[in-house]
Amino acid sequence: MAEETLEKKAAILSAALEIFNHFGYEKTSMNDIAAKAGVGKGSIYYYFESKEDIYIELMNAQLKDAMHHLEQLIENETEIIGKIRLLMGHVVEILNQKAPLFLQALNNSSIFLKRIKDFIKNGIEEYKCTLRNLMIAGKEQGLFRDDIDINNSIDALTRWFMLIDENIVIDLNPETIQRIIEDDKHLVELILWGIVKR
Repeated sequence: MAEETLEKKAAILSAALEIFNHFGYEKTSMNDIAAKAGVGKGSIYYYFESKEDIYIELMNAQLKDAMHHLEQLIENETEIIGKIRLLMGHVVEILNQKAPLFLQALNNSSIFLKRIKDFIKNGIEEYKCTLRNLMIAGKEQGLFRDDIDINNSIDALTRWFMLIDENIVIDLNPETIQRIIEDDKHLVELILWGIVKR
């Protein structure tokens, strides 16, 4: 794409992000985005097929940034227990800070579920793989009890911390998100108390 074309697309994305953050997906229109970006509505359709496509592109960029941030935190932590604490106890907090559009999408799951289903599935698999590797390393270092079944533990932890159950419906308002962040930190400590050798 030519530089002018890239600048126009960036202006559309920047305007859309501001409007989505302020009004949410449902209350944002393509006209709002066009007006904020200073482009014609038709110009938006040159770059994006729909409002949903704009949202998904912005959400994916935020998620990539959030996951990179979490990976850096884990990489910089030297202790296995600290790495697990970060992985299990800070995911919602980091998503809240770095990927608010993803949390909004979960609130609008009827609109976005089909589009984000693969991303969620892949993210869960990466999360489980990272957690499994950390728990194996912890067992090899003699940090965890010998009777802990790593695979069953990972499945149970993933279901809880990722709230993976289609029957669970949560209103992810700021108060609920803050409560989840605090609850996750407390639960991590309880879990670690149960699996760490004493």
